Amino acid sequence: MRQSFSGSDKGSPAASRVGWRAWSGPLARRLFAGLLLVSASAGAASPGTVFEQFVAAWPGHYDNAAQQAAQAAAGMPEAQRNPRLELQVVRVDLPAFGPHAFYVEWFAPGAEAAPARQRIYAFEHDRARGDILLRLHIFPTDAAFVARTAGAWREPARLSGLTPADMAPLPGCDVRFRIASAAPDGALQGQMQEGRCRFPALDDPTREIYSWSQMTKSPGVFSYKDGWFNLDGTVYRIWTTDWFVFEKR
Repeated sequence: MRQSFSGSDKGSPAASRVGWRAWSGPLARRLFAGLLLVSASAGAASPGTVFEQFVAAWPGHYDNAAQQAAQAAAGMPEAQRNPRLELQVVRVDLPAFGPHAFYVEWFAPGAEAAPARQRIYAFEHDRARGDILLRLHIFPTDAAFVARTAGAWREPARLSGLTPADMAPLPGCDVRFRIASAAPDGALQGQMQEGRCRFPALDDPTREIYSWSQMTKSPGVFSYKDGWFNLDGTVYRIWTTDWFVFEKR
């Protein structure tokens, strides 16, 4: 059986074991307001409108400074806190990735030349299934490629000519968000299909492991939890106890 890595199997940042239980005050109120807004939008609007609103909410400058402060206030040891990161999301014109493509870059404050992660997020409205499909395109870690593309949130021309063929080949890593007006927590939640996003283990390339990600998006907050698992569902590697919670500035 897979070991949960979110403190719960519910797939929500509210279920995280440490930081979220301790949260209160302005951040919690803003997140709750955002969840209510998504719920209201989903209940009143057509699926197509929900998709357009969801996609339009992504661009912006985010960080997890409030999360770090909450973890410190809760007494979490510094080594166990989520690392401080900034997140930039910009819409990009890359026809090969479809009409709803975004460049997403994470970096530590003051280290913009050395991204912690780079992705293309390409969204599609799967009307047949009632889903929003997020196709994750993962950038290669080759130093020359990173040097060429880092900072593309400022200079989108750095991505000129890129196609999915330029990305790291990891099939099966799509995330699906359900368009459900009656979602109990009000947020649009998504996750990978467990066990599909497979790749060779770092310590033994002859065997496979898989990545599994869960996400929640409200208008002003993007939160997620991911980890690597053995095919029997046991944990291979996780990076944090809590979900990452990025607030839009």
